[in-house]
Amino acid sequence: MADWTCLPEVVLGKVFSYSEILDKFCISKTCRSWECAAFRPDAWANVCISGEKLLLQITCNMMCLDETISEQKLSSELLFFVQKGSNLIKNLNVTFCRPFDIELFKQLTSDCQNLTSLQLSIGCNTEEKLDMMIHDCKLTAESPFLDGDVIPRLNVSNSKYPTVPFGTSHAQHLKELWIVNSFLKVHFLRNILYLVNLTELAINPQQLDHSLLVHLASNSLRDLFIVANEKTPSFYNEAPISDAQWKDIRRNSPTLRVHCYFSCTHEWADKDVIFKPSMPLASLVYKRNVWQRYPFLIYHFMSAYCETLEEFVDYSLSEGTYEQDYGKTFLPRMDNLVITVARNCQKLKWLTVKEPLSSASLILIACLNRNIRRFLVRDDMIIYTNDIPDDAFPDEVIKQTVNLFHETPEKLNEKMSEILNTIWRPLSRSNYFAILNNKYKKFK
Repeated sequence: MADWTCLPEVVLGKVFSYSEILDKFCISKTCRSWECAAFRPDAWANVCISGEKLLLQITCNMMCLDETISEQKLSSELLFFVQKGSNLIKNLNVTFCRPFDIELFKQLTSDCQNLTSLQLSIGCNTEEKLDMMIHDCKLTAESPFLDGDVIPRLNVSNSKYPTVPFGTSHAQHLKELWIVNSFLKVHFLRNILYLVNLTELAINPQQLDHSLLVHLASNSLRDLFIVANEKTPSFYNEAPISDAQWKDIRRNSPTLRVHCYFSCTHEWADKDVIFKPSMPLASLVYKRNVWQRYPFLIYHFMSAYCETLEEFVDYSLSEGTYEQDYGKTFLPRMDNLVITVARNCQKLKWLTVKEPLSSASLILIACLNRNIRRFLVRDDMIIYTNDIPDDAFPDEVIKQTVNLFHETPEKLNEKMSEILNTIWRPLSRSNYFAILNNKYKKFK
């Protein structure tokens, strides 16, 4: 039997899968083979559209094309091209920056009904136009997935809120929705109630809504991402969701996991404005150049999140070291607080902090929590010393282990690798930031 994966149209389709939208469009016009390949499923599986980048590409192409072809005609043909391929799109990432992006998104959302993942962000000066589009996008009685079986006892067609420009035709397939820094008016989000098959939702803290989360979590929602970055506007220090409401959400979905990613310096990002004892916090990631309020966080970790926390990452935007802490003894440093996190949060799998730790503390942390799989430490943030008080050791065996292996990098690497059951090494600054920036690039 011939290997169908080597057929020309299959190979060309794979080439298209790595191409930008405009490149797909231009290349498809070169010959019949490329035109056929342009509409293979793998050519459209993952589509990323940046309005600003697309505008630049169109401008550059206009300079190379026949002068008789207007930008308006090119844009019209591009929309038609997108319409033909949109039903094949599985993962879509769209960034708005100008009116044409709105038209393009209208085309995409009206035709691509097989979306499983949608990531949407809005640039400046477009939110008002997007709001107008939302009001124009009405639910119809013919919407195939809007009936009593989808949302019991809820007449969506008579909702007082304007629908968002996705969902009515995507409710069956859409699994992941990322709308960070978009639709900041909370009432718009109440009309994504019909996305009952969502398993993953990413929103801003301002968009947290009790009724919405209870409904989605009681259906399919399993991972909620609360994201705030430098583009996220601040808000008053008022809790979007109370502790009692979090209890209600957990009661409807015991398996829901909350992931917080904060790369902003807003005051509420490390206060109980967001953090409530009943929040099922699984991940907490900070990427900021400010000192973290560890004492406050540790209190919550020990009292509320010790059964749920799987990831604690605190790294700065700067690659500089915190040399002012290098001369401090054990108690003024953050060692004891980080050790407390490892001891109490036994489900922890990822751990890194932007504070210098002693080599003895690293070994003790690994001994206290054998579930940690990724313990990232910069090689310039290790103090090779053992000044841990005796009462911090749970037993003599661990104390002796620390005493034997804390003195040199070679001994430390050997023991950490043995305890964590993997090859463990401190990371250079460049590798450290490369790993973390790659892991969390989706949150930018």
